[in-house]
Amino acid sequence: MDLPRLQRIYLEDYQDQPALSLIQLITCAPQQTISFAQALTKQRELLSADSLNFIETVLVYKLPYLSRENIKTSLL
Repeated sequence: MDLPRLQRIYLEDYQDQPALSLIQLITCAPQQTISFAQALTKQRELLSADSLNFIETVLVYKLPYLSRENIKTSLL
């Protein structure tokens, strides 16, 4: 499938990452999303740049009322 808004994510690409936590971020309630993402990003030494980008992208889609800049600020 070659759709511009569709991106495939393979869980095996995240084997070295806390993949379960990334999945939980996707499925958690919107009101818990920011706090859950902040807890994940506190483990920066365990996360790759791709994982950090993935977290940010999840937040952009789950919380459309926040700008990308607001999301980046809240994750610092």
